[in-house]
Amino acid sequence: LTALLVGGSGGADLTGAGTGTLIIQKWQNDRMNADFFNYLPSNYWYQALELSDEAISFLIHAFAIRGMNGVIIHGDALEMAVKQVYFIQNSANNPIGFSEINVIPHSKDAMEFLGIHEWTEQAIEHIESKFPDWIPLTEEKKGQMSLFE
Repeated sequence: LTALLVGGSGGADLTGAGTGTLIIQKWQNDRMNADFFNYLPSNYWYQALELSDEAISFLIHAFAIRGMNGVIIHGDALEMAVKQVYFIQNSANNPIGFSEINVIPHSKDAMEFLGIHEWTEQAIEHIESKFPDWIPLTEEKKGQMSLFE
């Protein structure tokens, strides 16, 4: 019942995610409500905020082994003082595959996009997966790409 409160269909946003119990149950409900042959991870987005240094590695692992797409913000949700941000990406869009773990750089753009007020730790090495093949790109101008036609 509690997992239903986390969000509607198409994903969830959870503050104080802990090791991911509620958001993983929401993911399971989303999977069970979709036809197996039509379930695509790209149709679902999950966002979790967690302050605990002890829980964050379990939360990241929980997202990645399930092939989820989403972002995990490691920091204080009230102050938006953040240590690190992880983008979990199922590049293959494979419902039975794993996700890659990307580390978002400590940039001004990331701060603006995610509503972060300050970084409270040094940046760790930026890791970024290749752009997924299942998202079509069209060329607009030389050197500029667009997601939409």
